[in-house]
Amino acid sequence: MKKRIYYLCIVLYLAAAAWILFFFPFNSASRLDTSIRRYVNPIPLETTTRYFHNAIYRDAAVHTQALILNVGGNILLFVPMGILLYNLRQRLGYKALPFWGAALISLSVESIQILCRVGNFDVDDIILNTLGSLLGASLAALLPLLQVYTAEP
Repeated sequence: MKKRIYYLCIVLYLAAAAWILFFFPFNSASRLDTSIRRYVNPIPLETTTRYFHNAIYRDAAVHTQALILNVGGNILLFVPMGILLYNLRQRLGYKALPFWGAALISLSVESIQILCRVGNFDVDDIILNTLGSLLGASLAALLPLLQVYTAEP
């Protein structure tokens, strides 16, 4: 029964992540509007730096919300992916799977978004998604340790 619930959680997470990554309208313009000009940003941390700069030096309320949605959302969206990849890593024995797996999945998502014209290709998203996966893998690695210390004698 636990395995079924685990697999159901995986399917629900993947479905929700796909909807967020490809169909969720993050602004007033729909992601499915192909008339909107899409862009490719290959420069690491350029977009994230711009979000921080705008939140500090411009309208803080508006730009802070955009900063949290972009940076926080990209990290948090891949935390469960890191947990899944960590569990898969234990089965396969490939220690770098949470890092390389998340980076390749994120690269694939960014490529699909630009090719299908439902988003932009931003290297910052790959960096933040991979960071989120590493955070999730770290949490998955720490969970057994926390259970040992919180178990009653």
